[in-house]
Amino acid sequence: MNSICSSSTSGSLLVSGASGALARQVIELLLRYRPHQPIIATTRQPHKLEDLAARGVSVRFADFDQPDSLDVAIKGASRMLLVSTNTQGVPPRRSTQHGNAIEAAWRCGVQHLVYTSFATAGAAQPSPIAVDHAATERKLRQGQTGFSILRNAIYAELLLATLPLACRSGQLPCAQGRGRMTLVARADCAAAAAAALVDGFDGRRVLSVAGEEALDARALASLASEVLSTRIEALETPPDQLEAAWRKCGALPGMASVFAGMDRSTAKGEMEIPVSDLRELLRALPGLTPMGMREFLQAHQAVILRG
Repeated sequence: MNSICSSSTSGSLLVSGASGALARQVIELLLRYRPHQPIIATTRQPHKLEDLAARGVSVRFADFDQPDSLDVAIKGASRMLLVSTNTQGVPPRRSTQHGNAIEAAWRCGVQHLVYTSFATAGAAQPSPIAVDHAATERKLRQGQTGFSILRNAIYAELLLATLPLACRSGQLPCAQGRGRMTLVARADCAAAAAAALVDGFDGRRVLSVAGEEALDARALASLASEVLSTRIEALETPPDQLEAAWRKCGALPGMASVFAGMDRSTAKGEMEIPVSDLRELLRALPGLTPMGMREFLQAHQAVILRG
């Protein structure tokens, strides 16, 4: 064991990727629910977290591409949230980043690792978006440390990209067949991660973090029309024409490809999450309950209509 890490028993809670939106929300929840517990926030850009440092958070530099930076960063943590990195297009690098962080956590005696995985990471043949997560889950199982794998559904924030286009065009292109999609608000994923850090569980578990509603395109269009006071119609589109339909609605080519890919997965049944552990997990944070899609749309109404 690395001597830098083995000397501390401070019992801090560590959150990685602390400059990101999800991690930042986790830290805010920890400050609210555990105001007296030491918190470590690691980031490649410590200067962006001076406000957290002023509130007593220990802000430390960590770069998962630089393994030598990690032992000092993780020193003293008893439970650690590993937020999956946003490295795109190079799966081996992302898996290596996560592996570097996990190995450092093991060296430093972290007692429990919480990892933000993806809903389909446990599939026999994970989709491209889940390959890195599946590799990270395998890495976690190779050690002796307890872990909580949080298999997050697609963020409901996806709707902040699709619905502004649908509002302007009056159409929501879709090729889902009978498939339905279960979304989850990023705030709920942050709450789940914070809960897993503080609930004291010390074994090994895999939890589904998803909303409690599965909507097809028609149901989503109907709900959005009602909440946003505008008319949106689900436009059934042949799968090979879906990207073009989204581009006609104003989507940039890259985003049109993403939207079409989501529909392909939805048509296969990959995006519907039948059971969620979110509500049970949130019992560790009294007063918090999962956000429904109606509540999400109401909360983001101005952003959607302005977009």
